[in-house]
Amino acid sequence: MMTLLHDQLRKNGTDGAIGSLLLQDTLSGPCGSSETPFHDAETSFLYSDVGEFYAKCGDPGWHIQGRTTVEYQIASLPKPISDSNSPFKPTFPAQPITRTQFDSLAQADSSLLQLELSHQSEASLIVEPTGSTYEWLTTRSIAAFHLGGVECASDPWGFEMGSSDDPETWSFVVFAFDAAPKKRIVNLLRLRCARREDYALLLSKVVEHVRRIWGEQGKIVGWNVEESWIEEAQKQGLKGTTCERDEHLAAMAVYAKGFENQSIRWLKNEQYFWC
Repeated sequence: MMTLLHDQLRKNGTDGAIGSLLLQDTLSGPCGSSETPFHDAETSFLYSDVGEFYAKCGDPGWHIQGRTTVEYQIASLPKPISDSNSPFKPTFPAQPITRTQFDSLAQADSSLLQLELSHQSEASLIVEPTGSTYEWLTTRSIAAFHLGGVECASDPWGFEMGSSDDPETWSFVVFAFDAAPKKRIVNLLRLRCARREDYALLLSKVVEHVRRIWGEQGKIVGWNVEESWIEEAQKQGLKGTTCERDEHLAAMAVYAKGFENQSIRWLKNEQYFWC
C-alpha cells in the first residue's frame, strides 16, 4: 500500500529541478490547493515509530532525516535565568507570545527562512511554519489538559526577544504541551536564536512558565536543537540529556529525478511540523 502511495504522489514527468525549496512553493495555488490531488509532489513526509521500516516501502522510500533529541527534566533545572542577572545582559528582554500572534510570527519567520534557504550551497528544503500549525498544536494541548482534568494551560505559548524587523536581534521559542497522564511533556515546536546565548534565556523562560503550571513535574523536549546552543545553556546550569530517539522519527521521500534522499538537507526539522 505504501509503495502504491509513491506512484500517486510523484510528479509525472518531473525534471528533478529542486534546488533549494520551501515546501509551500512546491504546491499548486497559494494555499497548496490543486484541482488534482495527486501527481504534484516533489517530496512527502511521515513520522515513523518502526525505525527504518518505511525506507523499504517502494522507491524511493521514506528515509530518516534527523532524530537527535534534547530533554530537560524540570526538577533537575536551576531557578530560571532572569534578564537582570544574566551574564549576557540582553538588550531586549524576553516578551510573551500569545496565540493571537501566531500568524504574524510565522509570516515573519517564513520570510527569513526563505532568505536563509536561498543562501544554501547544497540542495535543501524547509517545511514552512504557519500560524494555523501553531494554532492546531496549542489547541490540542488545551484539549489534553481538559481531558486530563488538570489546570488548563493558557497564554503565553512562547517568548521572543528583539524584533522580527531586525534578524540580528530576533530570537523566539514556540511550545506546546502533552498533558497526558504520566507524560507531562513540553514540546519546543520552533526555535530561532540570533545568538547562541539567547537559547538559555528563552529556555529559562519556558522552565519558569512550566513550573507555574506543573511545579517540578515533567520535562522539556526539543528536536535537532543546535549543539552550540545546548552547550551554551549547559554553562548556565541548564543541563539536558541528548539522545537519538527511537519514536516519531521524521522521514522524507524525494521524487525529483536525480536526487537521492540523503543528498537533500531538511533544514529546521523541528516539532512544529509533527502532529
